[in-house]
Amino acid sequence: MIRKILFFGISIILGIMVLFTSYYGFYMDNVQNVVYTAIENDDYDTISRSFIPLFDKNEIKIAETDKYDVVAVESLLQTTRKVTIDGKDETVNDFNQAVVLFVNHIDFNLTGVKNDSGYINHTRLTLKNGDLSYDYYFNNPNTATSAEEASGDDEWYYVEAATTMKFVELDVTKDLIDEKLDGKITSIDVYDSQNDLLGSYECELDFDSDFYNFTNELITSYDTYIDGLAKGDESAAETYNEFYKTWYDKYISNENYGIGFTASELRPASVYIKTVVVMVVYILICAVLGYFLLRKRTKTLKPYQIKELKKQQELKKQQALKAEVKPLDSKEDSNVVALEENASVNEETTVEENTSVSEEDNSRTSETKE
Repeated sequence: MIRKILFFGISIILGIMVLFTSYYGFYMDNVQNVVYTAIENDDYDTISRSFIPLFDKNEIKIAETDKYDVVAVESLLQTTRKVTIDGKDETVNDFNQAVVLFVNHIDFNLTGVKNDSGYINHTRLTLKNGDLSYDYYFNNPNTATSAEEASGDDEWYYVEAATTMKFVELDVTKDLIDEKLDGKITSIDVYDSQNDLLGSYECELDFDSDFYNFTNELITSYDTYIDGLAKGDESAAETYNEFYKTWYDKYISNENYGIGFTASELRPASVYIKTVVVMVVYILICAVLGYFLLRKRTKTLKPYQIKELKKQQELKKQQALKAEVKPLDSKEDSNVVALEENASVNEETTVEENTSVSEEDNSRTSETKE
């Protein structure tokens, strides 16, 4: 019984692990396949849908060379911020306008420099506005040699992605551009890991486009909603929801505006079918193992044991045959049998003697007559 409980308990636990592992494994494989295919085919609409919630489909090509491509996409990113609601610090969603830069088909030196002072990787895009500039390193800090060394809220490690995928996504927020570049980007320089300038490209990236103006309405309404929550305004949520529905209907009606993939699009039927197949195979394996592990086993006898068993069976048969003959119960029974035998013998002897005497008498009588 204990063996059965252990078997079924372990099977259920492993089954749950197999279910979630296979499901998320197939899900991630599908996402990677979508992204890799889009990167290979320069399908920036699909790439944008994979990484950005809201964006303008009209991407801006900054550079196109045999060693890399640089493409800019006007975007609205979903971030988070902390606010005080009912005296408590709460983390809420937030919206932030940004210029998302895709660096694709990377084929330049990504190996960092090692020297007496340590390690540094100069791979970066230098964003400029006249005399103002900001170095957007692929690794932040650029001395990090692993994702663990670059872990943190405002740190990242993109050289690895550039090496394996030949692609990186760099999110340049409006707040950063306003602070470092006075609100716009007029040129972009590309540097490799050895700090060699690969190219310099002029551009016009600011936040005075139709897309940014339209998304400004959403940001303003959302900020009013959050402020209302902080002040305890119960009508703030209803007001914002009504606005968002109208705003979103206008947004999706514009064929130039795109939205990120939905969960159902990233989890097609094939993900569920593959997961079901894996679970069916797992159940069959458990059934086979359970049959062999939990069935009642018959002990295999060795030749000498078989011989001894046959001998015991033959002995039992003989004993059974003897048991069918009723044994004598006591000495009295023996005496009775003996008396009966003696009586029979005496009777036979008497008959024989009487017969002999009769024959003699007859003989004598016959002689006298003569």
